[in-house]
Amino acid sequence: MSSTKDSNPSDATRIPRRWIVVGTALVLLVAPMVIVGMALNTPSAVATPPAEDLPAVRSTGPSSAVSIELGRVICGDCCVGDIWKAIGSMPGVRDIDAKAGNSKFVLFYDRQVTDAEKVLAKLVASGEEDAKLAPVDPSDTLTERRWVRPARQQPAR
Repeated sequence: MSSTKDSNPSDATRIPRRWIVVGTALVLLVAPMVIVGMALNTPSAVATPPAEDLPAVRSTGPSSAVSIELGRVICGDCCVGDIWKAIGSMPGVRDIDAKAGNSKFVLFYDRQVTDAEKVLAKLVASGEEDAKLAPVDPSDTLTERRWVRPARQQPAR
């Protein structure tokens, strides 16, 4: 007497259903992301940029702070990102302290590498025509973050 389990020899070569589901998920989810990433030639979010892409000047001196009045209100994180995109890759620029709802922000920079007028000129050239330097209010608590690695240089357009 043979059992019903032994009656079908193809059962031994069948792929378990869970492996079919996993394989399908990989093909449908991961493969398109890899293909699109390769097509766009963008590095992954966790990739470390090569050393030659980092700024040559690393500022190690003490920070100076200056306020910059924009002439308009910073509406949110997108505006802060636009400001940082305009000046963050400049040698000597360390950080900005910008908050939504304010019309000015504090710039932290290394005075030995750059000066506030150069940073202001770059900000004005990027579209902030009404920006001007303002004295730092001593009653404000200034918070400068120390970045692990400097911002990447933006390619020339």
